[in-house]
Amino acid sequence: MAKKPKPDVPWWGRGDALWGGETFEIKDVDEDVLGLAKGDLLRLEKRGRSITLVPHPDNSGKWQDGHDKKHPIKLSPIKLKKTPPESFFKRAFSMLVKFSPRDDGHKFFLVEFKNDGAIEIREKGPGADGGIASVRR
Repeated sequence: MAKKPKPDVPWWGRGDALWGGETFEIKDVDEDVLGLAKGDLLRLEKRGRSITLVPHPDNSGKWQDGHDKKHPIKLSPIKLKKTPPESFFKRAFSMLVKFSPRDDGHKFFLVEFKNDGAIEIREKGPGADGGIASVRR
């Protein structure tokens, strides 16, 4: 079960239609590569066709230094191949994450597995080796 939203940030976790997204908590992570820390919270938002991630402002990692609710991380869908290893995934998205406002950005991937709906954030594309952060829904 995901951590309850932190109450000191009033917009975080509101239940109305505008903010009716899902909150993810980072459970295990390769911090050196991804710039995330265990326990960081990310809010998935969907408005029309646009899907974004908003890092919680009190996170320990680096993502909140370059992004907030006014400057979210935009997710772009990736077309997956029907052969392994990509066939193990239900959905995949690419994203450009900035560790600071002046950073050029780091390309990462959010993937969802078919069998159990598990979510991971990866340094490299679906099925490729590299840094991985597992996510608790």
